[in-house]
Amino acid sequence: MALITYWLGIEGFGKRNQLASKLKIVLSSKEKSQLDELSKKISHLMIEKKIFKNPDLTLNSLSEALNVKPYLTTKCLNLIFNKKFNDFINEYRIEEVKKLINNPDNNQYTLLALAYDSGFNSKASFNRAVKKLTGKSPSALKQI
Repeated sequence: MALITYWLGIEGFGKRNQLASKLKIVLSSKEKSQLDELSKKISHLMIEKKIFKNPDLTLNSLSEALNVKPYLTTKCLNLIFNKKFNDFINEYRIEEVKKLINNPDNNQYTLLALAYDSGFNSKASFNRAVKKLTGKSPSALKQI
């Protein structure tokens, strides 16, 4: 028994840097067209309605605005946009912060005030999102 445990440990240690294989999801043409249509609705809400500016935006509230079940919204974000909900929303918010920074009318506002205006609800979430999505500190947004 000890020999098997030892062997499993060595095998696991040897494969620690290998990526786990990911299952590829195959969609039917009906599902694909349904998700494509949903992705257009999501893009419309983000670009035209700027729903991402709502600091209380959740997966459920986005799904309600789309009149679909939350699992469909998640499936669309994962398969069509290849993003998780928070990363998807935060990308729009960070782009909005960049636009606001580049607007000379906003020079009197702090970076944090612009982040709040873009939909972030805390300094920590703003800092974490910027670092995760850009790999840089929030103050580096001013140079972008």
